[in-house]
Amino acid sequence: MCWTRGGLTVTSLRDEFNAPDWEPRGQFRALKQFVMNWNNWPSQSDRAAMLDGPPPDDMPIEQRARIAAVVHCLCERDGHPIPDWVADKRAPRRGGVLLIADRHYRNRYGYADGFTRLVKRATPRTARGHRVFFEAALLDSR
Repeated sequence: MCWTRGGLTVTSLRDEFNAPDWEPRGQFRALKQFVMNWNNWPSQSDRAAMLDGPPPDDMPIEQRARIAAVVHCLCERDGHPIPDWVADKRAPRRGGVLLIADRHYRNRYGYADGFTRLVKRATPRTARGHRVFFEAALLDSR
């Protein structure tokens, strides 16, 4: 397989989230590369290899929810079987978690006025079920 970053898989994302070469915004960049690999290698066997298992249990629940939301959206969009482990991964916080926690969108009190509201409005319904919010355009990354 000729994937960028050596073939990202669900289980390999734990290490990628913390890799220094993904900084800044490691989690977002690693997940975006995962989406790009998914979109550029559309065969069922490549995609099945990417979905090699649930995210490891030693990852924070917010990270597991982010992965599950992205995987759920991609599988649903492309008619790929949705892995069983996806259903029970939800961010625990009432307000959910943003996939993009970019400091460029912050003011001294937290997120810039309206940014969170805009992202939540642009989030696919499937991802909202996981309490994870990101712009739908992420899923079209190539």
